[in-house]
Amino acid sequence: MGSHNFDAIRKSRQSINEVSAEENQAMGAFAAPEIRALIRDLERVGSLTVSDLPKVLGEAQGTAVAGRLGELRSLGLIQSEYVIVCSRTGNAVLRTDDPNKLQKMAPDWMKCACGRPLNEERVDQVIMPTDRATALNDKGRWMTTLATAILPKLGISREQVIIDSSPAGTDIVLDLSGDLVLVVLKDREFNLADAYAFNAKVSRIKAAEGVIVSNEGLSGDAKKLVQEELGPQRARITDPFRISFVEGVQGLEHELGRVVERRRRQYFLRALGDLATIQGLNIGQLALAKVEAGGRAGKDLAVTPEAVAAEA
Repeated sequence: MGSHNFDAIRKSRQSINEVSAEENQAMGAFAAPEIRALIRDLERVGSLTVSDLPKVLGEAQGTAVAGRLGELRSLGLIQSEYVIVCSRTGNAVLRTDDPNKLQKMAPDWMKCACGRPLNEERVDQVIMPTDRATALNDKGRWMTTLATAILPKLGISREQVIIDSSPAGTDIVLDLSGDLVLVVLKDREFNLADAYAFNAKVSRIKAAEGVIVSNEGLSGDAKKLVQEELGPQRARITDPFRISFVEGVQGLEHELGRVVERRRRQYFLRALGDLATIQGLNIGQLALAKVEAGGRAGKDLAVTPEAVAAEA
């Protein structure tokens, strides 16, 4: 029951690269909204002083980020320099990567352009993004890598995965028990344009399910379009088309686990139906016999909850 659709689009497949434990930790930091906001602002302006973080990110987020600067440095996401700042102009007078050097660089007798002794001026920390931070933020790579790391935990092999990344986001196509599942990752809000693209791709590859993962939610128009166009038109009595909305990549593992189980169940039902057709069997009688057999067995054996779930 393999999917010919999956084989047809395998040419566009991108490989899943192994990442180190350190990179995994760095990507985990991106899951925090304030860290994502910091890296994006640093890429935009080049550098920020720690004293400016509350102004740029807001009081709450700025304070949260300031408390994690040591962690971000150790993860290789930011690098720091230290500066003496003129109290009158706000300009950097001296800059070094080692704060212990500032005292030697600014002796008591040296004065700032404003006339104050340098050792009385304010010392501030300047932070800049590293190449690692820029690479992980590019096209939401951190999100794609975290998402693909979940797949082996659910028994999904590389041969069942196609990844298509673009500046607009990442689409992951999964071949689960002969059905295609489209997973869309957006490191921003899922908007109306995304909804049109999602609907078109679902129809083109004949996906059985769709999972939309967005770090900033879905716009009302986008959610309405996806539900109205795909829900009623694709509905099937035995296996209706399903759309799942996940807020942030943290909730993806749980939702994909549910998707995998549904696809396995549908595969089993299709196989049972085909067998019944070939053998001329009555599925209703088979099901009744199974229930009766289970009832008789229950009188003699204690059935655990796990056994019941597995049986279902």
